[in-house]
Amino acid sequence: MRRFELNAVAIGVATAITLAMTTFAAAQAWPIIVPGQRIHGRFIDGRPDLGDRMHKYGFSARAGQRLEFTMRSEDFDAYLEVVVVSGIPNGALAADNDGLGEGTDARIRFTAPHTAQYFLFARSRSGSTGGNYVVTMNERAPASD
Repeated sequence: MRRFELNAVAIGVATAITLAMTTFAAAQAWPIIVPGQRIHGRFIDGRPDLGDRMHKYGFSARAGQRLEFTMRSEDFDAYLEVVVVSGIPNGALAADNDGLGEGTDARIRFTAPHTAQYFLFARSRSGSTGGNYVVTMNERAPASD
């Protein structure tokens, strides 16, 4: 019985390590964005596949790190979303379509809840409009006490 328990633990640990490595490798398959970077992109109008209507960028953040993402476009209403790659909480952590108060440009001010790999989804609000855009990522100053 003891041998079975040890094997089950070893299998569980190996599975957890494999899952973590697979998740991190998947995050690395997408373009990476870092603080201070500006990315120019384009959605192709009229194409049915999601890859032409939404772009995904990977980034790393430390617990408590304060970041700001903006997306500007003269061609469509911009929409941004931050999603954690794995861990808790999972799923969407922040989303915005008019955070700059300029009508169609998006801004997210995000404080990482924990050190992790995250995704930034950039798309048009309607999800079907094509055109050019610019996404930026900047680090914000620490919160004042």
